Amino acid sequence: MTTPLHAGWRLVDLADGRTAIWSDRTGRHLPASPALLERIGNPYAIPPALGARLAELGRDEDALVGRVVCRSAWALILPTEMCLWHAVPAERTAGGVAWTGTALTGLELGVHLAVNNSRTVRDIARRLGLSVQVVFDALTPFFRFEQPAYQLRTRPPQSRDHSLHHLLLPHRPDGPRRPDQTDGRGATTLGAWHEDGITDATTHFDDVETTFAHAFAQPHPALGGLPYGARLYDRLVDRGLLPRSATVLEVGPGTGQLARDVLDADRGTEAPRIARYVRLDRSPVLLAAQN
Repeated sequence: MTTPLHAGWRLVDLADGRTAIWSDRTGRHLPASPALLERIGNPYAIPPALGARLAELGRDEDALVGRVVCRSAWALILPTEMCLWHAVPAERTAGGVAWTGTALTGLELGVHLAVNNSRTVRDIARRLGLSVQVVFDALTPFFRFEQPAYQLRTRPPQSRDHSLHHLLLPHRPDGPRRPDQTDGRGATTLGAWHEDGITDATTHFDDVETTFAHAFAQPHPALGGLPYGARLYDRLVDRGLLPRSATVLEVGPGTGQLARDVLDADRGTEAPRIARYVRLDRSPVLLAAQN
């Protein structure tokens, strides 16, 4: 049976096996059980509370001008580059999802910068001296499931509302494994793959095996403005886990970035603690990249 949906609504399959109704008009969604889908064509069969949640999806286009425009935490405006940097949920990567920059015109950039999670579509139009349709044209492409950077809400998000930090992911099929990635019983074993399956150290940890240390290799505010290796060094010293004249063994050092940052932090002190730093890796490609 085909479920009749309102214009701008569609069904999407999610990563956890559920189905959701997604509104391209508002960027809002609602998990859709089989019972809901059976009732959706008959308003009299829908309880008031559920009807209110369906109304959040937006049926009447004229009423959307009074809705608050809210930006997802997965979207960032880069004014100097004149683009919107945002997640692309359908393109799954080793690090989670892909990101892309969508170029903005000067007019579109002004609309995006006017979004502050409290102004309505009408407020933004009045503030910039634009028509409501121009504001909608600038924002509507980013209400879609494929690039969900904005939502239209009936009210501003509250301080403890973390829903704008949540990214809805589509279903992702299991990735195929090479024969040398499993043993005779089907259990994961990556020894042989690490020895000959890694071919490019410069892209491996971006495209295949993203690690926490690699993701935070650049100085980051969450780490006190330090790269991960330097912050790790400070914490090891603070906790008394790095004695004088220490020998450090790093297993699986990857590109060697962590080792370089740890050693740089140690050499920057008045009394360095590390006498010897040993790196152990099964990949000849990665070992070569560390020299």
